[in-house]
Amino acid sequence: MQLNRATELGIRILMQLAALDDAASAAGVAPPRYTSSSIADDIGAPQTHVAKVVSKLAELGLVRSTRGRTGGVALTPEALLKPLGSLIRDLEGERLANYRVHDPCPFVPECALHAVLRGAAEQFFTILDKTTVADIVPVSPAKAMPV
Repeated sequence: MQLNRATELGIRILMQLAALDDAASAAGVAPPRYTSSSIADDIGAPQTHVAKVVSKLAELGLVRSTRGRTGGVALTPEALLKPLGSLIRDLEGERLANYRVHDPCPFVPECALHAVLRGAAEQFFTILDKTTVADIVPVSPAKAMPV
C-alpha cells in the first residue's frame, strides 16, 4: 500500500501538534496555537502543502484553524482518539477505502489473486484501526534538520 504525500503529512502534523501540546503541558503552560508555517518548518515540509492538509484536517474536525495575525492551529480532543485506519481512509478518500484490482484476471473463475490482495488490504486497515493517533505521538516534537 502506498499512501499519498498529503496523507503522510496529515499524520505527521497531528503527531507534531500532539507532541508540542505534551511539551507545553510538561512545562506547565497552556499549549499555544501553532501556525502552518511553523509546523512546516518543524517537520521539514513545504508550507503550502501543510496549509492545504491543515485545511483538510479542520474539515475532519481534528484541528481548529483560525486565520489572521492571531490565528493558528490547535488539536481538537477527538484527534488523539482517531484510529489511524479511519484517518487514512478519510484523507485518501476512495482511493484506498475500497481496494480493487484494476485489470480483470485472466484466470477466471478461480483467480485467487484478487481475493488475496483484498484480504491483504483488509488486514492493513485492521491493524491500523487498532492504533490511534495518541499511540504514535513522539516523546518530543520534531525539529527540522539544518540544511
